[in-house]
Amino acid sequence: MKKYIRKNLIVIIIFVVVLLVENTAAIGVQFLKGDLLNLAIAGVGKQALYKGMFLLGAIILEIIFMYFEFISNNKFSYLCVKDLKEDLYSATLKRNYTQFNKNSIGEYVSKFTNEVETIKNDYFTCITMLIMFIMKIIFVSTALIFLNAKLAIITFALLTMPLYIPKLAEKRLQRCKNSFLKNMESFLEKLNDYLQGFELIKNFSIEEKIREKFVSENSKAMKSSYVSANTQSLVRTISACMSYFSYFIVVAFSAYLVFAGEFNPGEFFIAVNMIDQLSYPIIAISGCIQGIISVKDLNKNLVEYCQDKDLEKSEGVCINNFKESIDFNNISFSYEEGKPIFEGISMKFEKGKKYIIKGKSGFGKTTLMNLFLKYYKPDEGKIFIDNMDIQQINNIYDHVSVVRQDNFIFKDTLRNNLTMYENISDERIFQVLERLNMHEFANKDSLNMIIGSGGAALSGGEAKRLSIARALLREKDILILDEPLANLDNETTRVLEDEILSLKDCTIIMITHVLNEAKENEFDMVYSFS
Repeated sequence: MKKYIRKNLIVIIIFVVVLLVENTAAIGVQFLKGDLLNLAIAGVGKQALYKGMFLLGAIILEIIFMYFEFISNNKFSYLCVKDLKEDLYSATLKRNYTQFNKNSIGEYVSKFTNEVETIKNDYFTCITMLIMFIMKIIFVSTALIFLNAKLAIITFALLTMPLYIPKLAEKRLQRCKNSFLKNMESFLEKLNDYLQGFELIKNFSIEEKIREKFVSENSKAMKSSYVSANTQSLVRTISACMSYFSYFIVVAFSAYLVFAGEFNPGEFFIAVNMIDQLSYPIIAISGCIQGIISVKDLNKNLVEYCQDKDLEKSEGVCINNFKESIDFNNISFSYEEGKPIFEGISMKFEKGKKYIIKGKSGFGKTTLMNLFLKYYKPDEGKIFIDNMDIQQINNIYDHVSVVRQDNFIFKDTLRNNLTMYENISDERIFQVLERLNMHEFANKDSLNMIIGSGGAALSGGEAKRLSIARALLREKDILILDEPLANLDNETTRVLEDEILSLKDCTIIMITHVLNEAKENEFDMVYSFS
């Protein structure tokens, strides 16, 4: 996390400058109040009036720079959290399909919400608070030395004792924080499942059972939060007790100095106020140290996530285009050393031709294409593009468009869902929509309409055609269609069949089980597995 502090060092410098002015004004306020008290006791009204005016000016200056302190503090926290989230998302995007699926969506969401918020509160905020309190201690201690060196030494020695408490409780604080984060991550994961499975829950009338599971997960998460908060409260309470006891001794010593004639009433008044200002920062520093210690493991985990060496781009080459053929040579594959999904598969896909892959459910037709996309590595055999092993190619995705059976749609405009944020002319979009019998969407108003997550504003057939339309707009050499005709009405199926068969200058690999025999015969090759 030091990277983010260094990156936003200019904000820290501004913050320190603001604190210098604010603390100077604050110390001035205390001395002016002491002088004003002495003048009032002495009955010197005119001088007391002038002191009062200076005091008012110092108070106004302190308040103004206190506001600037808040602003610069917020700016630092905002920039660090923004940079951290950007790095987390970049690290997530660097993962391949297999690496990404090692974690659930809930775990990723937890990183961007719960874990980042914890770092913000217990690390970045604590860093600026530490700077603020340390500067306050330096200024007040200097002022106390100016008043009375013996008082300053006793005050500093006694009031710093609470700082050692968080270090003594370091392991327990870390355990409690880690337990809370783990349970909260599990809760978010389950919550995500329950919300995504809402229709299933209603259809099977299992609302009460799911509610019981939710209550159990929520109770576990909240209990760990409660235990963590109580541990922190206990440490802070012990620190506060030590601080107040020390404060009592220091005030008693200040009173002794008055009786000994070393302090006048104004100086006693200044000393007590200074001690007040010193005791709170020391207690607060204890809390800041406690917070920073508690997220030590979380800091390490997030940094390792962003700097994962396994995500570095492998050595290889980038191909400019697909020229001749894709060859599957004696491919065998199984998941995690289990029973093989398939063995000894060989296929050839020539440029510009159209192919069908058929087979019984569970054979692994989609897995074959996932091997080609480098989501997994074959246990045996190799896959080649133009006689080059795909494992040596870094830019497979630049030459392939994939349409899955499940059509993912962003909550965004229809235009952005079609173009995938590329600069494509409206005329080109309209042409593709017309070809896919989506005439009602071939206008600017429709392109600018917002579509809800998952295509809430579209029918199943429209969502399927949208997915195919954006693949066509991408105009890549290879188009993989995974069950593109599943769950569609006859008219939509006919339109898509004709459109797929009419495509030129594109190698098509279609996984399907619903194509009629007449259309099937128009493909160049059918690979059937049973």
